[in-house]
Amino acid sequence: MGRTIIPMRNMVDHTIHEFSRFREALRKEHREIFDRLMAYPKQHISSIAYANSLDVGMMVLLSIALEQEKMIEEMKKEIEGLKKQMSGYPFRNHSVV
Repeated sequence: MGRTIIPMRNMVDHTIHEFSRFREALRKEHREIFDRLMAYPKQHISSIAYANSLDVGMMVLLSIALEQEKMIEEMKKEIEGLKKQMSGYPFRNHSVV
């Protein structure tokens, strides 16, 4: 007897494959970014499976948004840390004309 339910990993891979024509239309530098984005859903397969949503495409996009939000938060923390480090340095306002 075979499986009656398609594994979520296969469904995610199929959904990502559906974007392939869109990918082909992108410029080379955008394709590289696109490929990085499409790696994110694979990090969230268990969460996507747990959600048990019929709209796998939405779950793929949501997992991409989640990873981007995580990166934004990390960058904000890094910027705040740099601001604190720089606050001790005596800077003068120099206007550039």
